[in-house]
Amino acid sequence: MRGASSSSPDGPMNIYDAILVAISKPAKDWGTTLVINDCIYDAFFVRKINTTNLAAFSSGIKGLLGYIANDKVVKVNNVIYEQHINLPDNNQFPQVEIIPYFAGAEGEQLKTAVDNGAKGIVLEAVGAGNVNPKMNDAVKYAISKNVAVIITSCVYWGEVVAEYGSIGGGANLQKEGAILAPLGLTSRKCQILLTLALGQNRSKDKLKDFFSYKSDN
Repeated sequence: MRGASSSSPDGPMNIYDAILVAISKPAKDWGTTLVINDCIYDAFFVRKINTTNLAAFSSGIKGLLGYIANDKVVKVNNVIYEQHINLPDNNQFPQVEIIPYFAGAEGEQLKTAVDNGAKGIVLEAVGAGNVNPKMNDAVKYAISKNVAVIITSCVYWGEVVAEYGSIGGGANLQKEGAILAPLGLTSRKCQILLTLALGQNRSKDKLKDFFSYKSDN
């Protein structure tokens, strides 16, 4: 968070702590983590919540996996989501666009992305995963063109759910064939995950499984 020219750079200690985590027994089987400011986060849940503060990251309701104290890893939690991802064999990554929903949106951005060759769309909705009827029509258009659509939310914490059945509601979007993002997965993370999934030529059914929430509890 602070550069090397700062009076108190945090980079060296973050690197040191990351090495401690990588070699520690408590961190075994944690998978990919973020280690910063003496805190250890699950990569699936963590997101940046401040542009410059040293305490710039949070995992919301998930909390920390652990923390660093006196050169030791203190374990307080476990990873509850895991997904193994392979790169496409030919290293050709399909085009996946993030489309934000906003007041007055008519879905033209989404339709244009589809017409320009996008193979996947991540639609960042509001609330628990809701848009207006015109954006709903754009989602139907994308799905009719065999383009995968993932619904996320601009809200920081909480789950995208099939709650509202009205046109544009999460339940209706799911009925139309869109996939609701699992708990905690941001639009940018969904874009990466969908790019990799489509690069493996996953079917619609396999895509749903790829984006399903798996708990080890």
